[in-house]
Amino acid sequence: MTQNNNDDPKLDIDTTEDRAVSEQPEISDEKPAETTAESDDTTTEEKVSVDKTIEVDDETTAEDDIIADEQDKTDDDKESEENDDDETFTDEELLDASTDFGIFDSFGGRMVRSRVENNDEFGGQLFVEEDLSGLDLRHKNFAGANLNGANLSGSHLSGSKLRGASLEYVNLGRAKLLQVNLSGAVLTKANLSRANLDRAYFNGSYLVGANLIQAYAQGASFSGANLSNANLSGADLSGADLRGAELTGANLSGTILTKANLGGANLTGANLTGAVLAGATMPIGWR
Repeated sequence: MTQNNNDDPKLDIDTTEDRAVSEQPEISDEKPAETTAESDDTTTEEKVSVDKTIEVDDETTAEDDIIADEQDKTDDDKESEENDDDETFTDEELLDASTDFGIFDSFGGRMVRSRVENNDEFGGQLFVEEDLSGLDLRHKNFAGANLNGANLSGSHLSGSKLRGASLEYVNLGRAKLLQVNLSGAVLTKANLSRANLDRAYFNGSYLVGANLIQAYAQGASFSGANLSNANLSGADLSGADLRGAELTGANLSGTILTKANLGGANLTGANLTGAVLAGATMPIGWR
């Protein structure tokens, strides 16, 4: 008798299991489309955010660069203005500075020359070794000023006041000092060669060792001045007042002393070889 296979319980179990497996839904490896889209949107937003951040940073950097450039230009303009200010000073600024420091040296030779030419009052100021040559300094007041070693050669000082000024080693060669008041001034070893000193006042001045070779000093007053060892050879002192002057060891060779007054002057050791003494008043006892 033949057995029915459908009655086999084992076969039924296997068949049931196969059916269960076949009926299970397939598990897909792909993520849902919506999730992927959201992820893509998030990534895009992050990229946009980063790009915007970079653009902002770039804009900020550019703005910073512009501000820095403008600041540099401003600083350069200020520096340029300061340099311009350094180059140009008003008379009032120079006057204030000269009062504060008592000197003009710090402003440079050009400033000193300009200041001296354009102003009149310099009493007590310092001009040590300054170059003031060739300037028009007429009717200026240098009373009590210190001009030691200054170069005033060729300058025009006619009518100026130099009373009590210090002019040691000053160069006044060929300068014009007509009617200048130098009473009590110190001109030790000063150079006045060929200077025009007509009717100038040197009363009580100190001219020891001064160079007055070929100076023009007609009618000038040297009363009581100390001209010891001074060189006046070839100078024209016609009508000059030399009363009581100290001329010990002075060189007066070839000096023109026509009608000059040397009463009471000390001529000990002086050299008067070739001097013109016509009409001159000489010291008592002078040979």
